[in-house]
Amino acid sequence: MINPTVKIFDKEWKKYDAWYDHNPTVFQSESQAISKVIPVGYGLEIGVGTGRFSSFFHLPFGIDPAFSALRLCKKRGISAAQAVGEELPFKDRCFHFVLIVAALCFVDDPMLVLTETHRVLKDEGTLILAVLNRSSPWGRSLQQRAHQSLFMRTARFYESKEILGFLNDSNFRVATTVQTLFLTPAEVKEPEEPQKGIERGGFVVFEAIKESRKQQMDGYT
Repeated sequence: MINPTVKIFDKEWKKYDAWYDHNPTVFQSESQAISKVIPVGYGLEIGVGTGRFSSFFHLPFGIDPAFSALRLCKKRGISAAQAVGEELPFKDRCFHFVLIVAALCFVDDPMLVLTETHRVLKDEGTLILAVLNRSSPWGRSLQQRAHQSLFMRTARFYESKEILGFLNDSNFRVATTVQTLFLTPAEVKEPEEPQKGIERGGFVVFEAIKESRKQQMDGYT
């Protein structure tokens, strides 16, 4: 069965991409927060969509199940493939870092996505995971209006603390957290300066390090 969210993004990809044009302060706030922790190296974006973030951060590769959305990736200089995060078409330990931006709330199995991400990262590689925080003013506002949103109506929102549990269970060590979007969507008038932490921001970024096989074994001794 095809994820209903994929059908929406595949059909309405132009509206999705245009949303960033109409909300530049949100994109600036989010990209500034990610900029605080994104590393250098050979990177992949899971849930690349139309390539907004990969283009901004100069990532060479991306995957997304919504095929029609990928047509903009090529124009933006990104090599993108149709695939799902639960089954990445890459060899083990081939990327220095993986970027996932607000996509975990749309996948069928978030833990499997994180497990696959762990597999394709090099030892000590970095996952940059950005999520929408359910308990923040921003997150509560999105949930209240989700039925009115073409894209958010199928989203599954998580608490930041839940994400910490997911990362720990997937053998990631959280090194840094950054948050932004402290107001509601209606209140945002200019880009917000990112801050450390996970509780108040509507957009929370986790810098998580893949533990090496030796570190994982040491944890059991």
